[in-house]
This record gives sequence, structure tokens and C-alpha cells, in this order.
Amino acid sequence: MTELRTGLALAAISSAMLTGTATAAEVTAISTGRTDHQLIYEVIEEGLAALGYENGEMLTGNYPAIHLSIGQGDAHYTAVHWKPLHDDFYNNSGGDDALVRAGPMYTNAMQGYFIDVNTAEAHGISELEQMKVDAVKSLFDTDGDGLANLTGCNPGWGCEKVIEHHLDAYELRDHVNNDK
Repeated sequence: MTELRTGLALAAISSAMLTGTATAAEVTAISTGRTDHQLIYEVIEEGLAALGYENGEMLTGNYPAIHLSIGQGDAHYTAVHWKPLHDDFYNNSGGDDALVRAGPMYTNAMQGYFIDVNTAEAHGISELEQMKVDAVKSLFDTDGDGLANLTGCNPGWGCEKVIEHHLDAYELRDHVNNDK
């Protein structure tokens, strides 16, 4: 459970934006609209402005829509592409023919199952299979149905597939609700 899982966030920038020189062309970003993504977009916009680009109004959407918008040319870039979790979105939006992964934006991101240290230490929780123990399960039962509630990934994410696999592989379906 303490194993560090590394993810890599990359900018997916349309190939059209990478060609030509920076003249007063307008570029459009697309994001999820989450406030924790705002700072990176401000940095990117400052850099683009310094290169002579005009920043258009930010578009928002869910992850599949973000990738489709770039692949179809409705937006020029995003800073919320997570490799390999978004590989299907990338490939289904035109892949390398329509999109360019232009280098890492974030590194050493974590993916896994997380609980707070105090709860883990107080109850000796160190592995996922302990969710089968009633006393542990009850700590995470937020809706009173007797099952631990797991705040899972958005539908369609690669991590959703991993969670679904773990629920089967560790025989946790009778003990954990995967709240998507």
C-alpha cells in the first residue's frame, strides 16, 4: 500500500500550435475548471504572451472532451493530460496524428489508495485486504450500508480499470463500494 505509483502529466498541444512563428495568433486552452489547475495555466499563459500569442478565453470540459476538443482543433492545449491514465482519451481523439505530447508538466504524481496517517497507525492498517475486516470497514463506511466507501476515479480513467481489477483480484466487492 505504501508503494509509490508514478504518473506523468503531459501537455497535449495541437500540432497546429507548434508550427509557424508566434505572431498575434490567439491560442485557446482547455481545462477541467478545477482551481488547483489554475496556477499552471497562468504560468503557461504568461509564457505564451511573452512569445507574442494572445490568450483566448479558457474552455472547460471533462477529460474526454478536453482531448476531443484539442484533436478537433477547438482548443490548442491543455495541461491536464495524465500519461498513461489518459492514453485511451488521447488515442480516441486522433492520437499522434492530431495531438502532440509536448513534455512533462508534472512528475512523481501518486496513484494508489490513501488514508490519513493517524487512522492507519491507530488501527494498524497497512494493506488493502484489511478492508475485509469489519472494524476497519466500518471506519470508512460513509453511508451506513456496512461497506467501506472508496472515493474512486472518474469513469473512463485508467485508474478506474485498476480499481475494478483490484476489487476482483483481492475479492473486495463484498466489502468496498467504489464511489465514482
